[in-house]
Amino acid sequence: MSKTLNQIIARFDTIANDHYFINRFGFGELSDVDVEGPESADYPLMFVVPQGANFDENTLTYVLRVIIMDIDDMDDSKRDEIMSDTLRTLIDVVKIFKNDDDYEWNIDETTNAIPFSQRFVDYTTGWYADISIITDLDNNPCSIPSN
Repeated sequence: MSKTLNQIIARFDTIANDHYFINRFGFGELSDVDVEGPESADYPLMFVVPQGANFDENTLTYVLRVIIMDIDDMDDSKRDEIMSDTLRTLIDVVKIFKNDDDYEWNIDETTNAIPFSQRFVDYTTGWYADISIITDLDNNPCSIPSN
């Protein structure tokens, strides 16, 4: 059965809410990332950005960028710890999503994580990965709206 983008985002939201390290979740375009100053208690942040979708006769593949970031001090004194923690969290999120038995999707086996520092404001640091989520495509002609 085909899964909608809303169902997938809802699952990411649940994972973020249940994870002990993640304090905030968001979804949208990269420009929608609401970064706040280093005094904010709403970090670490998990943000999911749609990168596209591919479909063929039988499958629908969503490509989503999952970003895990935290706030560093202005002197980068926490960068190494943040890089370690945010990578571990990104791995957790992917593993939880991949091992969900209650959902009908697959994830490409290899995930490439990319580090960043000072991307959104001078004090954000973390990792992101593009995840391909493969679902079955409902190709029943009766489900296509028509007159």
